[in-house]
Amino acid sequence: MNLYFLLEGKRTEPKVYPEWIKHKFPNLTRVYKIEDISSDCFLLFAAKGYPRILQLIEQSLADIYNHNADNEIMIDHFFICLDADDDGYEIRFNTVNDKIKSMEETGRSISAYLPDLHIIIQNCCIETWFLGNMRMLKRNPQSKRLAEFKKFCDVSEKDPEKMDCYDSGDYSFSNKAKFHEAYLKEMFLERNKRYTKQNPGIAATKKYLEALSERCFQTNHLKSLNFLLTIWKNLE
Repeated sequence: MNLYFLLEGKRTEPKVYPEWIKHKFPNLTRVYKIEDISSDCFLLFAAKGYPRILQLIEQSLADIYNHNADNEIMIDHFFICLDADDDGYEIRFNTVNDKIKSMEETGRSISAYLPDLHIIIQNCCIETWFLGNMRMLKRNPQSKRLAEFKKFCDVSEKDPEKMDCYDSGDYSFSNKAKFHEAYLKEMFLERNKRYTKQNPGIAATKKYLEALSERCFQTNHLKSLNFLLTIWKNLE
């Protein structure tokens, strides 16, 4: 089995996804060029932003098609992974899906490129997923900032994907993604951990992924992450 990932982010996702994939599929080897794919490999390509990722979907599919046409060992699954941001899950999903449909309508059939294509929308961003570790948020935070965030939305009990943008007093944010990232950083600091987009720290670990998986499978929360994990579970 060979997997190809097109990731929106240029910092966090290229660090987290490889580690998570290794945890879920320890038999897969990472390669960095499509021509190096053999049996049981995975390849990741960072689009470095939205909407640039939309422009790279067709090129990625063309590369996959050319590889599969010229090699007996094929790429089996193509994952397109991007944030919902303030657009929301449905709008971002439909935008990608419409892009793929427009390619089909112009005669470039997806079935000719790849049997299995998966659109993964991080709702609203990958930090939203990371907030889903129920063990990370302390019951009584000492940080005033974190206490206010928790009062606004206790992510250990409420679905982080449904959390809106915080805008009150000194703690106002321009969009949901920035707030979710700030909340996560405060939650980590309270545990004497550090989170940055360049260094996501424990969020990339097997233990952290297992905690998020537990949240998904025991509750009705983090549906967009659950969608990805269910696909991976079926591939194991």
